[in-house]
Amino acid sequence: MQVEPSSVNLASHYGVAIDSMLPQGAGRYWKVRQVRHLSPEENQGRHHIFVQAHFHPDSTSDEVLFLVEWEDGSQEYKLRRSRRESIGHVAMFTWQVCNVQMLGAPSEVVSGLTANHPDELLEDGTRSGNTLFHHSFQIEFEEVIEETEESIIHGLVSNGVGLTLRLVSDNEILGEGTIPRSGSYRFKSIPAGDCVLQVIDPDSGDLVVESQIVELDGSNEIELDLDVPEAPAASEPAPAAPATESPESPTPALDNSLPPTPVPSAEPLTPAVPPAPVASSSADLPAVPAAPPVQPVAPAQPAAPLQAAGVLSVKTIDHYILFGPREHFATKVYLPLLVGELTATGATFGFSADEAVHARRVTILASPDVVGPEVDQNLQLQGTVVQRAYGDLATIRAAIGLAT
Repeated sequence: MQVEPSSVNLASHYGVAIDSMLPQGAGRYWKVRQVRHLSPEENQGRHHIFVQAHFHPDSTSDEVLFLVEWEDGSQEYKLRRSRRESIGHVAMFTWQVCNVQMLGAPSEVVSGLTANHPDELLEDGTRSGNTLFHHSFQIEFEEVIEETEESIIHGLVSNGVGLTLRLVSDNEILGEGTIPRSGSYRFKSIPAGDCVLQVIDPDSGDLVVESQIVELDGSNEIELDLDVPEAPAASEPAPAAPATESPESPTPALDNSLPPTPVPSAEPLTPAVPPAPVASSSADLPAVPAAPPVQPVAPAQPAAPLQAAGVLSVKTIDHYILFGPREHFATKVYLPLLVGELTATGATFGFSADEAVHARRVTILASPDVVGPEVDQNLQLQGTVVQRAYGDLATIRAAIGLAT
């Protein structure tokens, strides 16, 4: 979360800062190579921001967007690729203070850009090309593409419906979930190393089947099928398995929601909603419509769609704080107030729901009309526990564990 030493700020004495809010493991991002104030000879009385983009040699982009924000608005601008570099310029108006960042990937932000600086006189006392409201800056952004560890294992498990599939490396569980009716599974974003797949009876915790050792290099994709012999636990424990009788195993909560038959559906977002109303109506409490959100048992709900989708993501982040879009008013208000403490505590935060998928717990700091409820549902499909907090600052701070 801190600005890397290679980011050079030659305009700090003009109030310019480089703000780094890059999420961990961004993979591809834009960092500031340099920002500087133009000399009088270079500027010649202009009041502009000159933006230069240095593309990574492996980048396939032909154009890129950058965003200029100020107190009352914002504007996107396009740069076209030319010999790995693009240059553009934007005029600054009187009293305008601007922030600039690249779009399309996480980006460092240059803030405090303004032409509202006094005259810079020459040695003979005459005015130069830099006068009040006539100052300019040049920003160089560099595209960084890091090698990320993203091996994938996928395949089919035969005769394993309702059992637990677990990915293990060095006795550490990298990911697990309930085997769907289709039998298909997919573990993604797996670091390099040796792994095994295990099929576990969710009621007894016994190992049913274990695969051979799979070698992952951080970039390869492996297809591996498993056969469960005569499925000893797949059919019987399910009817006789009240979730309350197996508290010692964490997976019954996932198995609890197995009955929703939307399993054949390839669109898990639709079945994600029905379980709550169905569970509440069967409770014979029609006079208490407010009970459904509480009664379905929060931990069980995210796991049902996970099983239906057959897609399991490795949880490499304990807690991810998901802000709303950068340009939204609430984000621009609360982020500057929180970023210092979040950085100091080592918290993982950002603006990407795709990154949040890899967290065990996600706190969304935005109302549903800013970050839609479909984001909650998608995260829950991946087995992530989701909460929301928005409104006043005290509520938000309490939700993300900061002292009030």
